Amino acid sequence: MAESIRFRGYLTFDDSLKVQQALKTRRLVPPAAIVTVLTLGAVALAFWQMRVEKSMAIFMLVFLAAFMGGGFWLMNASARKSQKKLYEKACIKRHGTLKEDGIQIKKGHNRHHILWELFDKTIEIDGVLAVVKKGESLGFAKYMFSSENEWSRARDLIKSRYPQR
Repeated sequence: MAESIRFRGYLTFDDSLKVQQALKTRRLVPPAAIVTVLTLGAVALAFWQMRVEKSMAIFMLVFLAAFMGGGFWLMNASARKSQKKLYEKACIKRHGTLKEDGIQIKKGHNRHHILWELFDKTIEIDGVLAVVKKGESLGFAKYMFSSENEWSRARDLIKSRYPQR
């Protein structure tokens, strides 16, 4: 495989997000769940202290839970939309080649050569293959290559560089 393999572009925002999610350390309990439980608990305690009728308290707690859930959903959707705009703006036209000794990238007027040794491992998620070093990654997908054959050769080259666990 002395021949280089050409690629162009970036991962889509959604594919990039999948890679980021896979690299993110998982929390046992999400912060939004903690905030929700503590808020509902405080409101329930306040209703109990005020001796609010049981059916009214349940209705208000359900309403508050739905309101908070909707708020978290809206904040998440808004943040995702902003992140997508920033991601797409940051994706300066680029192309590159995968070679036996590393990855060569041309972005704008800049050229970079990244050695395979700079990465520790690969991860593969839903047709996306990324080389990873700690929290940083460089991802590749089928749509970045000119043909199925090129994508297959790229996957084989990348996977051959890192021992499979």
